[in-house]
Amino acid sequence: EAVALVAAIGQPDAYAGELPCAYVQLREGVSVTADELRAFAKDNIGERAAVPVRIEIVEAMPVTTVGKIFKPDLRLLATTFALSTALKEKGLDAQVNVERHEKHGTLAKVALPSDKHAEATSVLGPFPVTVELVAA
Repeated sequence: EAVALVAAIGQPDAYAGELPCAYVQLREGVSVTADELRAFAKDNIGERAAVPVRIEIVEAMPVTTVGKIFKPDLRLLATTFALSTALKEKGLDAQVNVERHEKHGTLAKVALPSDKHAEATSVLGPFPVTVELVAA
């Protein structure tokens, strides 16, 4: 009842390749947490593999000029989150900028000190995303 719009996409994952992730725009004046939405999804989605591992509440869903949800922008957000989180978990402070790329599809530019590039490569290598490391 609290959800105005929702879109599910595949969030890059180092182990599984992709995991389900959902972006939710709430109805005006309604308050609900991502944890509450995740519990609702877990109870109401019959296929366990389809239950989102992460739900993010957004102020406004990106839409096309005809009003359809523009999932490529959500994939960029999910990729940024996944890579940033993986680096942070390994103690690497990096700036991650993910963009659509003509040749690679998705390109993640990761800025961090040059002496941390090898460590970052080992963290990000398993992700199904093209990564370019740049000196910070």
